[in-house]
Amino acid sequence: MDNFPLKTAARPRDNKRMHPELPYLNSLLVGVGRRVPRGVEKQIERGELIKVASRRFVRRKDMMALRRYQRQILMTLAAAQSVNSSYLVGSSAARVLGMWTVDVAQRITLATRSGGVPPRTKWPAGCVYRKEPPPEEVVQILGAAMVDPVSAWLQTACAEGFRAGLVAADWLLANKHKRSELEKHLREVGMRKGIEHARRSLREAVDCSDAPGESYARALLIEEGIGPLKPQAKVVPPYAIDLLVRGSVAVEIDGELKYDEDPEEAIRQERRREKLILNRGFQVVRYSSTQVFAQPRTFIADVRRALERAQKA
Repeated sequence: MDNFPLKTAARPRDNKRMHPELPYLNSLLVGVGRRVPRGVEKQIERGELIKVASRRFVRRKDMMALRRYQRQILMTLAAAQSVNSSYLVGSSAARVLGMWTVDVAQRITLATRSGGVPPRTKWPAGCVYRKEPPPEEVVQILGAAMVDPVSAWLQTACAEGFRAGLVAADWLLANKHKRSELEKHLREVGMRKGIEHARRSLREAVDCSDAPGESYARALLIEEGIGPLKPQAKVVPPYAIDLLVRGSVAVEIDGELKYDEDPEEAIRQERRREKLILNRGFQVVRYSSTQVFAQPRTFIADVRRALERAQKA
């Protein structure tokens, strides 16, 4: 990645600088030079190797074993490794850095050091270029160049809106970035398209959110003017409610990863927890992270119905 003033590459254990699974995903990538060995060529012809970026392949069996989010990270990393004088911006950079992002299928977003946009015929498959002010420096991780986490948040908010901005801002505050650091970056950037989304996301950001689904659910409720909201409300000891709405509705957002080791025990614990919350007189709205990302209108409608039930109780 020539022409960039690069920071020192992050160490694998430094989860503030890269997604914790990035070293493993990087190990799955098969790099191929301009001259493809005959053995590798045969694997490509047989479909054993899948092309994910220019001169970057992954074994089909490895790709099929990955979760959806892992595939997104792997393909984003591969794309960034395969371009020259370009770097990841916005939510694409955030994904590789291990930040929370809105769980929707998106094309990989790049920018150039010069600030210009190359002709569309030069865009790598699955990628788009966006005009961004040239950065003072970029971060390089495992051969991929990208903006720093705070810049990734601001670009995400400006390009994708308040919801995505709040999810990223919550991650920053939960990972020891100071609010003053984000405020300083806002002042330095000044006016740009979408900056009001970044400002609003910072005003509403908290440092206690546990997962992107929780942050996204809160963003939806804020947009609808439903509140007051209290994240991680400790009103039913020993549990903290993910999001308490108007003091009467407990919104619980379940992550998928906790079901991996012992799904039956995870379900039993959820039922005990929900029963305790109900016994304390709260209405409960339970969604998975996937559901709240995919069905925002249904989620809002369910919260409104729960508030109506609470008012009548």
